[in-house]
Amino acid sequence: MEKNPQKARMRENGKNYISQPSTVTRVLMLAELSPGHGLLEIGLGSGWNARLIAYLVYPGKVASAETVPELGGETGCRLN
Repeated sequence: MEKNPQKARMRENGKNYISQPSTVTRVLMLAELSPGHGLLEIGLGSGWNARLIAYLVYPGKVASAETVPELGGETGCRLN
């Protein structure tokens, strides 16, 4: 039995789950990010959210980590 429920769901149907753009927009607005901020994001996924955050905090830094390797395997290469 898989201990990580997110990983187990992914294995069942092979889909990657992402938030609706309106949800991401609301979260980023509530975070009140400003240029120069640094941020750690857990749950890299496709990297889309990390890129949006990087744009908002530039020249600040964003570090992202994925807890499910299958979801973020190629993303790190795309973001570098």
